Amino acid sequence: MTRRAHDDDRIEELYVEFSADVETIQDALTAELGPPKHKGKSNHKFIPLNGVFRYALWEVGDKHLFVAAHHEDREIPIILALGTVEK
Repeated sequence: MTRRAHDDDRIEELYVEFSADVETIQDALTAELGPPKHKGKSNHKFIPLNGVFRYALWEVGDKHLFVAAHHEDREIPIILALGTVEK
């Protein structure tokens, strides 16, 4: 089967897959750090990414640790990010 460049159904499938990846990482980090301070399904002011559709965020020392899936535009890849930012 050939996929079109703008296959909305496939993009939705990928969002589900990437959201599951965020959940898996969130579970692993929760085992080490406790439950996230914030989690959600949209952009968050402490996460320096656009197009976030799933995230979890912890406070660790003087930083925020986050895992996030984001997709800025349909012409670019969906990204799974793990990062830190200063509080």
